Amino acid sequence: MLQIAGSLRNFGGWSFNLIDSKLIWSDEVAAIHDMPPSVNVSIEQALRVFNARSRVKIENFFSVCINNGMPHESEFEIITAKNREIWVRCIGRAVKNSDDEIVRI
Repeated sequence: MLQIAGSLRNFGGWSFNLIDSKLIWSDEVAAIHDMPPSVNVSIEQALRVFNARSRVKIENFFSVCINNGMPHESEFEIITAKNREIWVRCIGRAVKNSDDEIVRI
């Protein structure tokens, strides 16, 4: 049901694991980026889709979330795999383990 709603409204989910630096995103996030479903990208590859100004914002977003655990919501301009420039809204929050350490965004 959530997958259907996401495809109708153009929203998807992503997760960045700080332990193994693995980035996972939903098929709808891949579609927003004009990439095939189930694509695997590194965090470095994912950061390259942001234009220069947005890249600074997203790097700050990650830094604040990782270091302070503060949730964040912002809009960013990305360049898709088909070279389209679009705006996306990104919402993230820190996820902690049982030892109260931030392990994922």
